[in-house]
Amino acid sequence: MKSWKPNVFFASQIPGWTQKKQHKHYEDLVNLLPKNPKVLEIGCGWGKSTWAWLDVLPDTAEYHIVDHFKLPYSRLTLFGPRRLSLITYKQLKRIRKQKIDHREIFDAIIKQHPKHHLIKKVWHMDNNQWKSCEDYTTEWDLVYLDDDHEYLTVSNWLERFKNVPIICGDDYHPKHVGVVSAVDEYDKKTESIKQILSGNFWVIKNT
Repeated sequence: MKSWKPNVFFASQIPGWTQKKQHKHYEDLVNLLPKNPKVLEIGCGWGKSTWAWLDVLPDTAEYHIVDHFKLPYSRLTLFGPRRLSLITYKQLKRIRKQKIDHREIFDAIIKQHPKHHLIKKVWHMDNNQWKSCEDYTTEWDLVYLDDDHEYLTVSNWLERFKNVPIICGDDYHPKHVGVVSAVDEYDKKTESIKQILSGNFWVIKNT
């Protein structure tokens, strides 16, 4: 990282759209996992959800991430110092001036987590590129999905992970009709159990 070293202690300090009330459900899901769980996050943003998952995962877990890391600086300024204690106006200017990109911000933030070592691999690529990797066929115990919210993308991911015991994600909300439609359709055509928790957080348990 060029010169910006954040001092992070909580997920709530990190820019992002997930909420603390959603993060509380992460621990409930982790308690359903086997002793040595393999967890995949698709779409990590600047690390807010990643930090919250690391908070509750056991030391025996393996955490993997896929993200294209293309969030622009303009999205970061939506949060700003009034909502976060992590980034000040001065730091925002430094990030912009030094052209510190999305991946560098994520790395600087998430390396502050005491359980950062649980992250075994980060694929810096979009979903189509990742599909061509050998690791695409890995078996997972839980998949957290916060990728492109288009119907076709979400549907494809749900079909890909139909054998994963737990799939969950953010943004089950009318303004993200693609997510709602894909999750509802999958629930109707399978024997899965769908839950909508804390408003936007959805969980599918494949039976």
